[in-house]
Amino acid sequence: MLEVLIVLAIFAAQAPWGVPDSNEPHYLAKARHYWDSSWLPGDRVLDTADTHFGFYLAFGWVTRWLSLEQAAWAGRLLTWGLLAWAWTRLSWRVVPRAWMAPASAGLFVAMLGRAEMAGEWILGGCEAKGFAYVLVFFGLGSLVRGGWNAAWLFFGAAAAFHVLVGGWCCVAAAVAWLVLGRHERSFLSMIPGMLGGAALSLAGVLPGLALSRGVTPDEAAQANEIQVYERLSHHLYFPWFAKATIDAHLFWAALWALFLATVYLASRWPAGDAPKWYWPLGWFTPGRLRGRLLGRRGWKLHALVAGALTISVLGVLLAVYVKFTTRHEGGQILHSRLGTSLLRFYWFRLGDIMLPAGVALAVARMAAAGPARGRSYLAPLAIVLCLGVAHLGLMKHQASPPPAFREGPAESYADWRQACQWAKESTPADAVFLIPMDSTTFRWYAERADVANFKDMPQDPKSLLEWWNTLIDLHYDSSSKQFRSSLSERTSTELRRMGEKYGATYLLSEAEPPVDLPVEHKNGWFVIYRLDAGAAAK
Repeated sequence: MLEVLIVLAIFAAQAPWGVPDSNEPHYLAKARHYWDSSWLPGDRVLDTADTHFGFYLAFGWVTRWLSLEQAAWAGRLLTWGLLAWAWTRLSWRVVPRAWMAPASAGLFVAMLGRAEMAGEWILGGCEAKGFAYVLVFFGLGSLVRGGWNAAWLFFGAAAAFHVLVGGWCCVAAAVAWLVLGRHERSFLSMIPGMLGGAALSLAGVLPGLALSRGVTPDEAAQANEIQVYERLSHHLYFPWFAKATIDAHLFWAALWALFLATVYLASRWPAGDAPKWYWPLGWFTPGRLRGRLLGRRGWKLHALVAGALTISVLGVLLAVYVKFTTRHEGGQILHSRLGTSLLRFYWFRLGDIMLPAGVALAVARMAAAGPARGRSYLAPLAIVLCLGVAHLGLMKHQASPPPAFREGPAESYADWRQACQWAKESTPADAVFLIPMDSTTFRWYAERADVANFKDMPQDPKSLLEWWNTLIDLHYDSSSKQFRSSLSERTSTELRRMGEKYGATYLLSEAEPPVDLPVEHKNGWFVIYRLDAGAAAK
């Protein structure tokens, strides 16, 4: 239990920023609306299909009793605590030595923050993905001890919270079974666990399948194009990953090399022990790698990591295929419909998490194979270093706006909060606002509906197309072929017409340039205008 608490402190210290995090305004607002449909009536995103049914059912009810900010902190602490429990359990089953769980956890989060090639993460805000990875780590802990039926149940439950996290983990586990597990467990003996996992996953699978109900092939293709190349290219389309920093690329490549070298050397030479005087270089002798570093449990974990990396490689190949089959006709870019449809499935999500996890546990295993004198210093040193780095991160984030704030520079944050507070206290509960395109926290702070913003993308194709067309209508400048930097660049006549078209009675925009509309509220950075002359402040 002491190790669980230390791991919890390490995990919590890696995400010290305030609420809301980048995805919390979307997830928690959807969860609250799921349990209370009268909250923010007329919000075009909240009224769309609910896909994360497992998350809403298991945690969404909390938003009925707590504010969004309180629910976010409660969800974060719950997620971090469960992750600490699951990681400690997994570490003890791979490396049955004291203090290796905190050491491996520190190494894991240190690598995770530098190897997110597709922008994936596990520690941060409260959302479905965090709970799904709790179940994934519990499943890994069962798998390394040969509990395949329990592992399938955990992975199926993970899919109930987040269908792609759990689904890809099932694929990686299938690879691990084909490589190693079939020698210890027959396929027939795993059928109960697989059927149970499939039944649990239906809470995530069925809502996902229902998204395409009544959608034509052309609508689906257009929605896929927007999702893959416009909205989520930084997660889905490998050629766009080149925008990541060069050190992230190099660090990711180094982790790949370390993982592949470990697996290759461990499989190439027979077992044997290195002399103790050769420590710590003795850790890296082939015999020790096979005999005491990995062991049977480590092999199964590495086989699953290899499965996750195989999925990532397939994602790269798929992206290369799409890139080289793209055609240009009549000034339009035509991508492969099949390739674009497949790219939607986050091929890099599991690999970004499992590669640092696999390397961290392998290093912990190496430390456990060394002499006791070396082990006695490794874990405390790793904990101190990790907490020291986290303390620096805490000092940095305490003075910064929360990650979700994208409405302006950091110095405008107080004015944004003040404008949202005015909207919450001085406008009708059913008021609808036009807001800046990059806004993500208006609904969080103002608790009022907005027409559309770039961050909150609906999941079903029909709603997604409507959302994208709305963004184009509101923010796109056809003359310059790019999005406007502010709604205040439009004329008052255009803004009134947009308000009438989308049922919005207020406009929240930057104070400069001014717009010829009635001003309801103004501060240094932002201003709230009335679009409908008949709307009166409450």
